[in-house]
Amino acid sequence: MTCIPLAPALRLLVASLLALAVPAFGQSADHDRWYVLHLAGTRAGWMHTLQSTANGRITTTTRTELTIRRGAAALSVAVRSEFVETADGRPVRMLSSQSMGAAPVVSEWTFGPTDVTQSIKRGRNRPVTTVLSLPEGPLMAPAAAARHVAERIAAGDGTIAVRTLDPTIGAEPVTVTHTVLGREEVPVQGRPVAAVKLSTVVSAVPGVTTISHVDDQGLPLVTSTSLGGLQVTTTLADQAVARAPADGAAPELMHSTLVRPDRPIERARQTRRASYLLSVPAGHELPELPTAGSQRTQRLSAQAARVRVLPAEPVVSPEADPKAHLAANASLDFADPAVARLVARALKNAPADPAARAEALRGFVSAHIRTKDLGVGFAGASEVATSRQGDCTEHGVLLAAMLRADGIPSRVVTGLIYVDRLGPDRGVFGYHMWTQALLDLPTGRSWVDLDATLPPGAPFDATHIALGVSDLEDGKMPADMAGLASLLGRLSIIVEAAE
Repeated sequence: MTCIPLAPALRLLVASLLALAVPAFGQSADHDRWYVLHLAGTRAGWMHTLQSTANGRITTTTRTELTIRRGAAALSVAVRSEFVETADGRPVRMLSSQSMGAAPVVSEWTFGPTDVTQSIKRGRNRPVTTVLSLPEGPLMAPAAAARHVAERIAAGDGTIAVRTLDPTIGAEPVTVTHTVLGREEVPVQGRPVAAVKLSTVVSAVPGVTTISHVDDQGLPLVTSTSLGGLQVTTTLADQAVARAPADGAAPELMHSTLVRPDRPIERARQTRRASYLLSVPAGHELPELPTAGSQRTQRLSAQAARVRVLPAEPVVSPEADPKAHLAANASLDFADPAVARLVARALKNAPADPAARAEALRGFVSAHIRTKDLGVGFAGASEVATSRQGDCTEHGVLLAAMLRADGIPSRVVTGLIYVDRLGPDRGVFGYHMWTQALLDLPTGRSWVDLDATLPPGAPFDATHIALGVSDLEDGKMPADMAGLASLLGRLSIIVEAAE
């Protein structure tokens, strides 16, 4: 089965909207704003931003709700972020709550004099708490950054960059760069309004640009973000208009992001060696692609790379640190009794050899998830263990957790898989997620690819192309998958060889 891995794609989508579109640079005064949100020209939902000041602290809250479709399956997404800062721009607390058809994930960061306390909670599970170092270097909290940008635009600056924090992305600072493109009128609620036109990029989402129109007070009027081939727009409205139900069906995301290669691949699931040429159009940059597991990547230019996939010859990775890929976290909560029971069942008669145990776990996960559908955005391992439902992300996450429970280091891979047919589309690459296990093989320590969406006994095939990897460490997954956003709708694939 194939799917769009909605966790990275939608987290990046929402992060882009919150970091880029609303507010583009904001107002220094308190405000209450509503926006209508469109994806690919179809109404998808709404956004609401609220800034208030009390007791010397500024609180900025943003809510986003939207509905999308993957084929016939509808998925509701709800995201809320909150940032509390002092009047002089020092961060106090930030929070992000995200729900994508699964148990909500609530992330909270509290800033102290010397460190940051991070708490990640998924559904009813206990929160996972980590103490992080304070970010180094100059940093402005969001409201202070908004004031600074508004002041510099009023002063006539053409380019303004600020280093700030975004709770939907995590505790790593991001650099937001605005370029003033001039002034023009833009239609808002049926009337033309004079606006300043900006181009905005965020370092955490490379290759993605937002064009914003804002009024003289710094109020965003209309924004447009191109995430690959997907156009995302927000338009200022009143609350009644913003929250009015959509007239038609929710926008469909899966088929619009499929990649059609130059020629079909025969007997894809039996392909054992393959070579592909990946490229993006001029003016864009292909992200760095992994060389690990079955994949070897050769950079050809800023826009192109050759990828060879040889499942029987995994790349030796002696530098890989096993300890870094054995920890439990909010997604890989393998200490949960539901996951522990599955591990015991899966390995009841398994041999001691880690490679054989990893394959036994892969086959078990494939059979355990009975309802293979697209109605869940990103569920944690304990949730999947109980619900037995999900797409490729749920298969990948549950397998990664079970591997770690058995002492086998693991991580997940976001990439592409070739399918002969997906609904009305034939011979396409669809976005996909699978798992890698770090194993000591006779040839050396290597990441071994394991796709739990394939049935027991079915080996990994050479029509998988890795685009990014993640150990799913709390608070870092959006950054791990950032390159995916710039590839949607832009990636081209030439099949050089497939044996």
